[in-house]
Amino acid sequence: MKKLSTRQLGKILYYITVDLEEKKIPQAIDEFLILLQKQQMIKKIKLVIDSFTAYFAEQQGAVPISVESVRQVSPSVLKKIAQALGSTAIPTVTKKTDLIGGIIVRKGNTVFDASIRGQLIQLKQTLIS
Repeated sequence: MKKLSTRQLGKILYYITVDLEEKKIPQAIDEFLILLQKQQMIKKIKLVIDSFTAYFAEQQGAVPISVESVRQVSPSVLKKIAQALGSTAIPTVTKKTDLIGGIIVRKGNTVFDASIRGQLIQLKQTLIS
């Protein structure tokens, strides 16, 4: 059997559970765990669940966004960021210790750089040109 990626396994989990009656979900999960065991992917179950969650959100029309900050971002700020980028935006926060301050937000291929480093680079380019 060809080894499946965590993304593929996340999609499989989505499709075997999406239209199931609630009482049948435990059996489906048991069978899925057997598949993970056969694929020798039990140790990567967190990555599989993350892939499932991302794919589920994608199927619901939600857009994942990444927020990078040197500090913890408050829920109210995350809510405002999500609202600004669309009500279906789902933020994931990553602490970046190499940032001086500010935040960087990524939505697909678009980057909104509100970091101090980004502002200094912009200032430098403006002064040089």
